[in-house]
This record gives sequence, structure tokens and C-alpha cells, in this order.
Amino acid sequence: MASLDERGFGFLCDWFDNQSQTIRKLALTYYADSKSVQMWDIRGKRMFLKKCSYPQLRMEDLFPGSTVTVYNRQLNITDYADSYTKQVMGTAQQRTVGIIYASATQEAGKILDVAAVEGFSLGALKMTRMTDRAAMTFAQQSGRQVTRELIDGLSTGNIIVFELLARKSVAAWQNLIDMRQWGAFVCGSSSPEAAANESAYFFGEGSNRRLPHTATLRDSTLCLIKPHILRSGQAGKVLRAIQDAGFVVTAAGVFHLDRPAADEFLEVYQGVLADIEYNATTVELTSGRMIALELQSGSNGSVGSKGEDLDVVTAFRDFCGPYPVHIAKTIRADSLRAQFGNTVAENAVHCTDLKEDGILESEYFFGILGSSY
Repeated sequence: MASLDERGFGFLCDWFDNQSQTIRKLALTYYADSKSVQMWDIRGKRMFLKKCSYPQLRMEDLFPGSTVTVYNRQLNITDYADSYTKQVMGTAQQRTVGIIYASATQEAGKILDVAAVEGFSLGALKMTRMTDRAAMTFAQQSGRQVTRELIDGLSTGNIIVFELLARKSVAAWQNLIDMRQWGAFVCGSSSPEAAANESAYFFGEGSNRRLPHTATLRDSTLCLIKPHILRSGQAGKVLRAIQDAGFVVTAAGVFHLDRPAADEFLEVYQGVLADIEYNATTVELTSGRMIALELQSGSNGSVGSKGEDLDVVTAFRDFCGPYPVHIAKTIRADSLRAQFGNTVAENAVHCTDLKEDGILESEYFFGILGSSY
């Protein structure tokens, strides 16, 4: 008799085939016991990928609305493929939406770190801004009690909105808010139905036209918290370290690059990195979701590791530490890459290298790519 794990969990996926310029409908089956995958071409009615080991994929990454990469193919998961998967996964990965008010966005890293420690997985995330009228409409439509405190929290500055997944996440997130006494600056969905509506409002089709990214594109640098950090549940820890160091987040979003976008973004690094390092970095950047941050200096400016005043691009590059992790661990043990990096490719973060590229890199993510996310 087959175990439940051997039965596999099914997901419907869309894959854009660059060669034929068409969207192909695939059914992905994930076998948790062996960390294996199998794919079926729905329209072609044929096997697309025979069952094989793929340990890079995790159960936590698989839910409707997410994007995963399997053998360099970026798959957009659109739905569960069968009632069994929906019943099991829908219960284990209930979704709730959290909002950090404008007054507390500099505490986002701490809040997300606590959420991860408590067992929540991070879904979508973005920094945005709402008008007073939009905040009022949203509050009414989401079934929240409309108070001046709520409207001000949503509309007086940039807010950070994010999805959290966990078993009975709606109740669990509200319990965490109450336990930590975050109610004055954090809120959550009131029900699973409200969470679905709020997720569609903030992250669904047309959401970036309603609620655009908040990039300033001035005196800024770009940070990418790499996919391996999100897979390990350390995104909150990395963001917390960045904010504790005095850098201010002025734009944020979750992105998943395909190979052409990664090659375009990394074009300036070709010839700078050795071929093997460049290819490994490209594979890492396309392997899953990452968080892009536009950062500015805090009110006290940016200070280097030796106490000197620096522009934000140079200061943040200094804070990240040497690109090769083994060197960072040797000469800059306090740096971001030394603390969270594993290899040259999995070195925790990408940061803008040259002062003149800070705005250009932010514009690439929050302007060019952001319009389609």
C-alpha cells in the first residue's frame, strides 16, 4: 500500500516557452518523501518530465499564486490539480495578509523575523502607499472596523503588505499580534475569505497600477535578498540587520526573475565575474523568489566600517562585505555576507557596486519589472 507521501501533491502551472512564445499548461506533481517531481503536458497529453529527484524544491514553495523554478523553467502555479492536494495543502498553507503601518515600516525586519520563528512562511510582499480615500474603501470592503487609527496607519506614508502561510494562519497571525502587542502598528486579515480578497487587491492582476511601488529613484542603492535566504526562512533576519544598521527601506517587492531578465540585469557584471561565478549567480537569481529593496541612508547618514562618511551605495556595499563569502568570513566577520552567505553565488545579497548604478538598478526592478508584477 502506498504511503500518503508517495501519492504526491498536484499543482496546475503555466510555463512560458520562450522558443515557441506560447504559454504551456503543465501539471506538476511533487513527491514529498523522495523530494521528487514529475510534470505532465496537459494539452499535449504526454509526459513532460519523468519523475526525478529535485531537492531544491520545497513543499512550502508550492501554493497557488507562487512561482517556482524547475530545471530552469519558471512555473507559475495557478491552482491545485486535485481535491486531495487542495484539502491537505489548503489546510496546511492557509493564507493571511499582514500590513505594517507607515509608522512602523522600519521595524519590518523584526516583525518578519518573529513571524518566521513562529512558523509562518512568507508569500508575496510589497511596499506601497494608499490615499486616505483608498484606505477608507479598503477598510470597508475588507470588513474591518473603520477607525481613524486604521485610516491614518494605512495612508500617512509607505506601508508594507505581505502574505503569510501557515496552518490556520488567520487566527495564528492575530494571536501573534495580540501576544506581541503589535496592534497599534500591525494588522491581519479577519477571515480566510477576507485574506483571499485582500491578497487579490494587493497582489493580483492590476495591483501595481492601483498601488504602485514607492521607489524614489534618488540617492539610493539596490539590495536583492537572494532566493536561498528566502528558502531558509532568514529574510526577516537579513532585513532586520539592514534596518538595524540604519538603512531605510523606500521600496520593496518580491520578484522571481527568468533567465533573460537575469542576464539583462547582470550584463554589466559579465567579464567582471569569472564565467563559472557568473553562471552560478544567474542560476541562483532565477532559482526562486527574492526580495528587492531600494535603500537610502538614515537621518544620521551612512558610515563605513572604519567610521568614515560615505554615500549610500558605497556604505551599503561596505556593510555587505566582500563578494566571495570565504573572504568575507575571514576579514569581515561582522558583514552581512559573512553572517548569512554560503558560497559565491549564495552570498546572501546582491548590492549595487557603483555609485552611478544605484538609481539604474532600482529603476530596473521597480520601474521596468515592477510594471509587470
